[in-house]
Amino acid sequence: MRWTQGSLLLAILASCVGSIDCPPGSRCRELSADASTPISPTPPPILPADAGPSGPDSGIQPPADAGSLPDAGCLALTCASLGANCGNPSDGCGGTLSCGTCTAPQTCSGGGTPNVCGAPSTAGDVVVAAAGDIAGSGNAQETTAQILDALAADAVLTLGDDQYDNGALADFMTYFAPSWGRHLATLRPSPGNHDHGNGTNNQLAGYCAYFGSAAQCQAGGTAFYSFDLGNWHFISLDSGDPGSIPDQMAPGTPMMTWLAADLAQNTKLCTIAYWHHPRFSSDDTHGNDTVSSEVWTALYNANVDIVLNGHAHTYERFAPQDPSQNPDPARGITEWVVGTGGAPFYGFVTPQPNSLVRLNSSYGVLKLTLHAASYDWQFVGPAGSPVMDSGSGNCH
Repeated sequence: MRWTQGSLLLAILASCVGSIDCPPGSRCRELSADASTPISPTPPPILPADAGPSGPDSGIQPPADAGSLPDAGCLALTCASLGANCGNPSDGCGGTLSCGTCTAPQTCSGGGTPNVCGAPSTAGDVVVAAAGDIAGSGNAQETTAQILDALAADAVLTLGDDQYDNGALADFMTYFAPSWGRHLATLRPSPGNHDHGNGTNNQLAGYCAYFGSAAQCQAGGTAFYSFDLGNWHFISLDSGDPGSIPDQMAPGTPMMTWLAADLAQNTKLCTIAYWHHPRFSSDDTHGNDTVSSEVWTALYNANVDIVLNGHAHTYERFAPQDPSQNPDPARGITEWVVGTGGAPFYGFVTPQPNSLVRLNSSYGVLKLTLHAASYDWQFVGPAGSPVMDSGSGNCH
């Protein structure tokens, strides 16, 4: 069967949302009557004539170590289906797409939307807020949403388990949308095991339908992307649902192939990577998780500065360290666990090496003020609460 662009879009959308219409407040796209043209609630940016793709959006390129195009049995994504008009995002099948270049002063992802041409931020500093383990029946998502209201951050990063218990779209609309959904325009999500169905492998259907193009969902039910803000590069990864779905972070997977290329092409001095399962954690429920061992090594070798995770329902900050937990103040990664977005707290056991701060009594978000070559951090709790952790650091 030969796939046309229209039929491909229809197939991808149908796999995410089935027969569910796009509900108000979500970012998923509806189909027009002829089922061939995506209609977005927000019109795409108007670009100069030469700012779009430099060739057809189906120009799939194999990874550098591949000798042929991706497996023909995999239904590859296109630049159009991802809403991309620049850069080299993954096609979801082990290859990369060539989505074109931008015309100055626009840069690829410069406006904060991955693989979309936009004007770079002219402000000297960028404010980012982050937390995971957020919304659900009985959770405190409204408490942390009010913190976001006051911060007015340039970008809000979700660190996975955005919606309990199994990431259903109906639950996203009931719990996430009225709270954190107030910041939908600035949300840059990453998924957790509950978003994947928590053992049911839902192909990220609800997550992809709610966040739409911001999620950068890939073929096979995974989601990863990168973007730039100011002098910082951000990498959103998918640590999956270990034991339920294939390991997204294993060597040779489409995400790891894409990550190697993304790190090699990064021109920013400072870099943040974020996903759900922490490599290191002192919590009493999950603890250290080896699923991201290969990722940590790749990030360390690329001089990445910061890693943000959730999964453990605690707040924990580590001193800069290497992948073997050796202190490395010169070029080590500073890891934060910020699973304080609304889910009930976990306890702590014996602290892991290099663990400096551990909190499990206040909901809150991590606020990062990002300068050209340095950053300030603050763990921000509800209005009126004292500052529980703060400080500054330098990029490598």
